[in-house]
Amino acid sequence: MKIIEYIITKILYPACAIFTLVSSVFLIFTQLVTEYQKPAMYIDSYFMFFALSVLIALSNRVFFIKKLSALSKTVLHAVLVIASISVVFYLRSGTTEANPLVLILLFSVLYAVVAIPVLLIISSRNRKKKESKDYKSMFSE
Repeated sequence: MKIIEYIITKILYPACAIFTLVSSVFLIFTQLVTEYQKPAMYIDSYFMFFALSVLIALSNRVFFIKKLSALSKTVLHAVLVIASISVVFYLRSGTTEANPLVLILLFSVLYAVVAIPVLLIISSRNRKKKESKDYKSMFSE
């Protein structure tokens, strides 16, 4: 029973949140880009986005591995997320409409744009914590 609770709370709930975000962004983007009054997303796209969301939620569990550094976690997470996105998009297209290497490069750049500032913030915060921890006042008792 614990495994079912773990899957629901640690994987499916985050996957649903990711799915809501990804679907909403996609719907808004397609609404802004297209001038047609056709459906922005068909049922196969919903399944694709949900599968992608589950894979990303599974990838997010990497951040809870205590033995890895923040950089190692981020690199492993990047590889897993980029692989998930590439595989899902490649399987969805069914053909080689877009070169898989171009997709991987595009998603890598997008990941780096988000990950680099986050890593800098985490590094700065950890450095400040370490400095304040090492500080001992000479004048207090």
